[in-house]
Amino acid sequence: MINRKLLPIYLMLSLFPVLSVAQNGNAYIQIEPQIIIAGEYCQISIVLENQDAPNLINPNVAPFTIVQGPSTSSSLSIINGRRSSSTKWIYTVKAPDKPGKYKIKPIKIRTTSGSVQTSELEAEVLAANTNKNKTASVKGDGEFFVRLETETKQAYPGQQILLQCRLYTSVNISSYEFLNEPSAQGVFLQKTENPQSPVEEVMINNQKYVSKVLRTYAMYPQQTGVLQINPISMRFALDDANERQQSWGLFFKNYRYEPAQTQPISIEVKELPLPTPPKFSGAVGNFNAELKTILSAGRSNEALSFILSIKGEGDLKRINHSAIEWPESFETYGVKTTREEYLQGSEAISGIKEFVYSLVPKEPGVFDINDHFVYFNAVDNKYDSIPITVNQFEILSSGTPTRPSEAVVERFDTVEPGIMDSLRASPVLLYSAIGVVCLLVMGGIAYRQKQKNRAIQAKAPTQKELEIICLQNSFQAAIHGQEDLFYLEISRIIYRFAGRTLNKDHALLTRKEVNVCLEDHVKNEEDKSRFKILLDRCEQYLYAPLSITTPVQESRMLMEDLIEKYV
Repeated sequence: MINRKLLPIYLMLSLFPVLSVAQNGNAYIQIEPQIIIAGEYCQISIVLENQDAPNLINPNVAPFTIVQGPSTSSSLSIINGRRSSSTKWIYTVKAPDKPGKYKIKPIKIRTTSGSVQTSELEAEVLAANTNKNKTASVKGDGEFFVRLETETKQAYPGQQILLQCRLYTSVNISSYEFLNEPSAQGVFLQKTENPQSPVEEVMINNQKYVSKVLRTYAMYPQQTGVLQINPISMRFALDDANERQQSWGLFFKNYRYEPAQTQPISIEVKELPLPTPPKFSGAVGNFNAELKTILSAGRSNEALSFILSIKGEGDLKRINHSAIEWPESFETYGVKTTREEYLQGSEAISGIKEFVYSLVPKEPGVFDINDHFVYFNAVDNKYDSIPITVNQFEILSSGTPTRPSEAVVERFDTVEPGIMDSLRASPVLLYSAIGVVCLLVMGGIAYRQKQKNRAIQAKAPTQKELEIICLQNSFQAAIHGQEDLFYLEISRIIYRFAGRTLNKDHALLTRKEVNVCLEDHVKNEEDKSRFKILLDRCEQYLYAPLSITTPVQESRMLMEDLIEKYV
């Protein structure tokens, strides 16, 4: 008889052979991204299933060149008593410099029970079609995709590299949302103020896409080696054509959500060339430098400050102050950083860093200060120097301070007691005077604030004036190329009019409800037609802004006329 207490153990032992049954071993190769640009970096993964193997060392992936790796991941699962396992070795590789179709020969993997061989992998390498290095790929050939692109594939520590998140689409996209920012170990990333970027048309895999930069980042590598930029995840709202036909098309309601993610990209960061100049400041990029002082002349034996101002594109934190060669009669008392600020530009981020040198000249005279600011020019791959000079700076002799005359001293000695002396003699009187002054000040402030509020209320614009102001501001944006803002504002004005008429929240209205409102409350047939023409133009531009040319001036005049009549 089996002891009942030991029954669970017997059951587990009886199941053990079942759990040990494994599927046949299998191995294969993967390459990402699917579109590979000549000379760019990508990832090759070698996957082993249902077998155990030691580390895979230097597999032959020619004509691709391994630059980093492997990183290893493994998984184990047991489903319905069947055990399955997987081990993946991931390598960062560099694609061949010439475009064409290449084959990676089968790779033999030695396992604990023998060996397994992968199948042959064919990969197509494409030529770069622009001056930019597009170091990311398409995820499939769908309706739209996003990818990360950089202006260069090689950099130096501290050099500024622009990283762009670019959208490629063949469908209408209403809006998008960033779910995370890119990240990378050994890289300092800073988001730039992305202006209205132009829309471009490109051909990829014989399919026409519309391309637009959604966000730009400035990257500053902090270490050498191959650095990987992790993917960005996004969510897009796509116009649902079927839903639009049923509900007459709603700008912000009838769309479906679709996720998207970029592929990771890699940047090779190289060491700065040797030998390093003795006065190298640590700056890498493109810079200007200026030495200045706020004084036209100084005095001997008195403190004097000079400011070294450095401006340019690069990592400011790596810039060290230069050991400037001062005249022999100048004694130095240290240097400190007083400003380190990044300034947003149209695309790149420029910066300014200032050092203040404290000096005391010991002798009068006229002096010339001549030195150089040395930095590494990442474009020309060489060390450059900028002259920093102050010519004909005059140091005057220090003067002797004068004493006040005896008449002035006598006058102050014989002055009679005044109001302040009386207040000091009586603390109660002093505190009372202070309280009166505080009450008067507070009363004056309250009165001014009340008058200001009255003036604001008197000048508050009407609803009609507010709509005209919004329309004029958006029209100015359209003149500068941002027509989408102009038509978006027109749609909002019309929806606000319908919301006030129907006593509903305009943000919750549908296009069908707006059309019904116009039919019921706009009696003039010509005005009713104008409203619908403007709505159609807004919808056409916002949903298909790539090939639509709309009469902006005419639309503004129509909207102004309707505001005057109906708002």
